[in-house]
Amino acid sequence: MTRRITSEMVEIREGQKRIEEGQKEVRGKLKEIRKESKKLKDEAELITKQSAANQLRLDLMFQIVKARAENDSAKDARLTQTLRYYSMDNHAKRDGHLLGSSQQQKGKKRKSDGELANDLKKMKEGLKRDLKNLDKEIAQLSNIVENQENLMDDLLLQLVAHLSFLVQSFYSFP
Repeated sequence: MTRRITSEMVEIREGQKRIEEGQKEVRGKLKEIRKESKKLKDEAELITKQSAANQLRLDLMFQIVKARAENDSAKDARLTQTLRYYSMDNHAKRDGHLLGSSQQQKGKKRKSDGELANDLKKMKEGLKRDLKNLDKEIAQLSNIVENQENLMDDLLLQLVAHLSFLVQSFYSFP
């Protein structure tokens, strides 16, 4: 009788160890997912900032075209200067260089605004897809954790039942 209880207790301990190992693994995966999610959010934020800067430049370009159509050379010059400032400032921030480092960019072929917009759109779609996948993985891992918690509860109930049986049998013998 006590051998059976002892073997069941050993079995319960092994089950608890497996559950603990599974929980450690799930915690590790959740940590990786959170890290990847933060990275993706940072990338999405950068893309949003770049998109806003591109929109500002496009608005300035439109105003320049409008000023030229109206033969307003003063407004044209002011807007062109503003566009140059924002373009140089944006390139310096993006490339991690100081203002005026555009000399290094000479000779390199630049992408058109349309190509940049398409690239940004593709990156944004990819990030959205990755975030959806991360959400699915988090949901799956949450289900695994919940299942393991339920298993742990079941094992604890079995342990309590066996211990109470053991105590009763111990006190029932004279």
